[in-house]
Amino acid sequence: MHYSRIPIDVTEVDIDKGTKRQSSKCVVALAVARAVKEANRIDVDMQTVRFSVGEQRYVYLTPWRVQDYIVGFDAGDEIEPFRFQLRDPQITQRTGSPQEAELDLEGKPKRRRARIATVGKGTRVRVGGRVPPQSKTGYRTHTRIYGRRVMRVNQARSEEQQAAPA
Repeated sequence: MHYSRIPIDVTEVDIDKGTKRQSSKCVVALAVARAVKEANRIDVDMQTVRFSVGEQRYVYLTPWRVQDYIVGFDAGDEIEPFRFQLRDPQITQRTGSPQEAELDLEGKPKRRRARIATVGKGTRVRVGGRVPPQSKTGYRTHTRIYGRRVMRVNQARSEEQQAAPA
C-alpha cells in the first residue's frame, strides 16, 4: 500500500500524551502512529515527517501550519486539536545502518536516482534518490532544538523586556 495522501487528526489525547521537543513522541508523531498503524521509526521535525513501513521509508515535507503547532507545543503553549494532511511523499528503501546499504565498487553506499511513479488514482510520488537532510542536533536522541523555535522564544523575551519599565 502506498501512503500518498494521509489525513491526520491530532486529538486531545495526543496533546496530553505528547512529549515536548521529542521528535518521535510529539503530538504529531503520536497522531501519525495512530493514522498509519504499520508505521515505525516515526520522526517529526520542522522540515520533514518520516516513518517506515516494512522496507520502505516515507518522507513528507512538514506543512507550514503543522510547523507552527510543533513550535507552539515545544514552547509550552496550549494548543487545540487540529487536522492536516500529509501529501506527496518521497519513498526510499529503508536502511537501518550504513552496513546494510548496498555498496558500489569503491565501497561507498550506492546512490539511486529518483524517479516519479504513479500510484492509486494517478497520484505521482517520488521514489528513491536523496531525501531532505535531517537535523544533526539531537539526531540520535530524537530531541528537537531548532532555530525557528529559539527565535520565537527569544522574541517573547524581547517583548517582555520592552514591556517592563526601565
